[in-house]
Amino acid sequence: MKGKRRFGLLQTVLLIADLALLVWISVSFVQARKQTDPYRTDPEFTVSWEDPFETEPFQAQPADEPAQTQPIAEPTQPAAEPTQPAAEPTQSTAESTQPAQRNGDRPLRSDFDWFTGTGTPAGARRLTDLPEIVGRWRVYIEWDPDRTNGRHEIDLLNAGIDVGQYGVLYTMDWYQGIEDNGTVRDEESMEDSVMMGEWSDGTLTAEGASLFRLTDFYSLNGGDYAVGTVESYDGVPGRIAMMK
Repeated sequence: MKGKRRFGLLQTVLLIADLALLVWISVSFVQARKQTDPYRTDPEFTVSWEDPFETEPFQAQPADEPAQTQPIAEPTQPAAEPTQPAAEPTQSTAESTQPAQRNGDRPLRSDFDWFTGTGTPAGARRLTDLPEIVGRWRVYIEWDPDRTNGRHEIDLLNAGIDVGQYGVLYTMDWYQGIEDNGTVRDEESMEDSVMMGEWSDGTLTAEGASLFRLTDFYSLNGGDYAVGTVESYDGVPGRIAMMK
């Protein structure tokens, strides 16, 4: 009976020792874990530990702001505007103003500022021989000079006087027509007018679409001149002057 009690007591002691050893081991394990646990939150013991796989959170970088440029300088003063618009032509190609310069031997209206009517001026020498009037002349014709027919107009042209087999040949090479309102017509494309003329007593008469009567040929100050009258086929009167 005593042996059983001793055996039971021994078992109890051993059990207590085992429990004590178990408690000691548990306490030691807990303490050791606390010293090595990276997640320990004990304020008195802090272990620094970095996760080797941890990366910094991605932060989007703001887009580069566009470089500021200086605004284009605006002119302080507007471009000067022409005070007067460019002159526009008022006439077509076939109708232009009086040329400022002579076109070859073509006549200008100002060439005949001397022309006032028929007759031979004082100091002039009359031309009565046919060879003296042969050649190319500049011609001025004024139709309806008194403006009684509503047909006032001026023709500028060249005329040639030649002696042919059958008499005097009078050829009119048309150049310009100037209407009463100042409009100038180009008549160079018109066909030449060729007429047979008659020379008698210092007067040249030629008839075609119109009747020409040049009554006074004379020479003055180195130039040759002629004046006379003209009448159109429909009865419009005119006056004519020539020079060479």
